[in-house]
Amino acid sequence: MTVIEFFDRTPVENIISCLSMRPNKVVLAGGSTDMNEHGRILKRVAAAHDLDIEISCVSVDRNNLTNAVSGLCGIIDSEPGDFSIDLTGGEDLLLVAAGIVAERYAQNGGRHIELHHYNVRSGAVQDCDNNNKVFSTIIPKLSIVDDIVLHGGKLRYSSNVLGDGTYRMSLSDDFAEDVNSMWNLCRTDPAKWNINLNALELLSHYKMQDDDPLDFFLTFRYAKEHVPNCTEKLNRVRRLAEELERHGIIEKLCVESGLLAFRYKNAQVKRCLAKAGSVLEIKMLLLANSALDDDGTKYYNDSASGVTIVWNKYDSYSRRWNFYDKSTNCCDINTENEIDVMLMRGVIPVFISCKNGAVDSNELYKLNTVADRFGSTYAKKIIAATYLGKMGSGREMDPFRRRAEEMGIELIENAHLMNDDELIARLKKATK
Repeated sequence: MTVIEFFDRTPVENIISCLSMRPNKVVLAGGSTDMNEHGRILKRVAAAHDLDIEISCVSVDRNNLTNAVSGLCGIIDSEPGDFSIDLTGGEDLLLVAAGIVAERYAQNGGRHIELHHYNVRSGAVQDCDNNNKVFSTIIPKLSIVDDIVLHGGKLRYSSNVLGDGTYRMSLSDDFAEDVNSMWNLCRTDPAKWNINLNALELLSHYKMQDDDPLDFFLTFRYAKEHVPNCTEKLNRVRRLAEELERHGIIEKLCVESGLLAFRYKNAQVKRCLAKAGSVLEIKMLLLANSALDDDGTKYYNDSASGVTIVWNKYDSYSRRWNFYDKSTNCCDINTENEIDVMLMRGVIPVFISCKNGAVDSNELYKLNTVADRFGSTYAKKIIAATYLGKMGSGREMDPFRRRAEEMGIELIENAHLMNDDELIARLKKATK
């Protein structure tokens, strides 16, 4: 079967029928100069799903109905076999032309042209040619990598959990217990946790042994020579370390003879303690990974934290789509973004910003920009936070809440006051 896809700048609308129908050939029709680049991206994503699909791009007049009808008829007449036209994406004039073409072939007693429309949000397939048949009811799924590639980006990976870049963490039961222990310490007093972790982060820059990244070793004398107000910070880190040792998060704690030393249990634990907001980020990842649908299957088919995306950014007036491919040099990459947590539900991407403390309006715009670039109109956007404002989450944050609503960003407030079931329910509600 050959499928005609009308080129759309929302790329999921161009790939969804490919994944469901698994056709032999796809003809990408439209009038954009970006089609050839987009066609190569579609073929790459299809190949990742074990689909060897021939993809061609054909220019069809999108401003003149008569020419559009003629162009579509030319595509159909040039190809043997069954044809289906996907009405999920594309411009209105081309969709009208598709209806005229299907009717013309039906009246002439010629080939039957299948017409269908896919509801991306619900997964429902609608028969549009009145033969009471739909090509497939299988709901396709995209990975995080698929989504980023479709939108012209690339993930930058780290070779280890403590490196700078995307790293897929091992979400074992043992690690989940450690995260829960750290989260319970954090949620008791998020503001105190932030201060303590900021002190730990600062002192970590002055530790005296770098042979093993899991070891922390610092003398009080050295700290006093190099760290302003070090006594308070050392006391904070000492008390934090004692709490962490009681929960088995760190080992070999030594606080004597002017020395503060300990060893992190493992590298993933250290990453959770690298920054004040990291534990909330990993907690949200674990909850998303454990969420189940009504039929017992995973609610999200892919999940990751610390997702680092690189992409080319040009003048939006001269070029809307800028694709990263194997020929792109590192020096050509001029934009990089990091998403705290990214999920996939079917073909819908979810972008989550995690904040363990005060959140300002810049976070709304940063989240919205990345989600729009790599999720288009279907992206779900969430800010998960303990306190929105410095004094809590009271009425002073109402303008922030209104702006978030206007931008389609869901707020999960007071995350530290919710148990796991409540947080999962809130997350699922925001992404249904």
